[in-house]
Amino acid sequence: MAQTPSHSLEAPLHTPGLSTPPRPPFIKESAPRHPALTKGSILDRFAKAPASSMRYAPSLITESRQGPYSVKQALSPEDGEDNGLAQDEVVGSDLRPRFHDVRGDHSLNPDLLPNGPLRPAAVLVPIILYEDDPHVLFTRRTAHLSSHAGQISFPGGRIDPGDSNAADAALRETWEEVGIDPNDIALVSRLDTYVTRTGFEISPIVGFLDPPLSLTLNPNEVAEAFEVPLSFLLDPANLRKDQMEFSGQKRVFYAFPYKDYYIWGATAGILVNLMEILG
Repeated sequence: MAQTPSHSLEAPLHTPGLSTPPRPPFIKESAPRHPALTKGSILDRFAKAPASSMRYAPSLITESRQGPYSVKQALSPEDGEDNGLAQDEVVGSDLRPRFHDVRGDHSLNPDLLPNGPLRPAAVLVPIILYEDDPHVLFTRRTAHLSSHAGQISFPGGRIDPGDSNAADAALRETWEEVGIDPNDIALVSRLDTYVTRTGFEISPIVGFLDPPLSLTLNPNEVAEAFEVPLSFLLDPANLRKDQMEFSGQKRVFYAFPYKDYYIWGATAGILVNLMEILG
């Protein structure tokens, strides 16, 4: 297997969230670092993840004709051979009280709920299997985009009508954004559903990649891609709770400052779930 590079790659989903807060002072990687994991140990921890860490939370996708909400219940691994990636739909009534069962921007800000219909989205959480220390691939959105310009995110985006499920959408978006062939991605599992204030219901799909990567960035969406050691992201010392003022109120959010990058919002919230399982 390839060795870990000594430098980051220079290559976004729609990771919806608030406007990017001011960049904090330069943050150096803290020590001691979390012990590096192997492919086998990662798979083992996913297999043994307790229900509290990986709930396969019900989706709250809006169904305008049978409203205001419907539920897409993700299957747990024991329900089939898709390792939690298959879904079936169950229509329900008003399910806003059930938001407390789902991760999201409201997890740290209980009143920060979506105002309108939820739109289904999926992201790939790409783990690159370097022998000495796996890394996670991130992207930064281009500055000219109309929403969430310049933010750090995972590859991914909205689930299109032609996508068979969330995993299909995550693979397609990854191909479109950074040029990674879906056949080169080994799907591992899915994390908890994450709901954003801006109305996206995100299904995070975890996948393995073998190095070295050959990326082809979509210049319309992706400004750059970079890697962060998984051990850094699993070290609780590197997780922060920051705050900013939004609409006259202080809002709290998770953040992982890494070198000159500021990973926050929905992306950081998804990483917290990953930390709970692998940490």
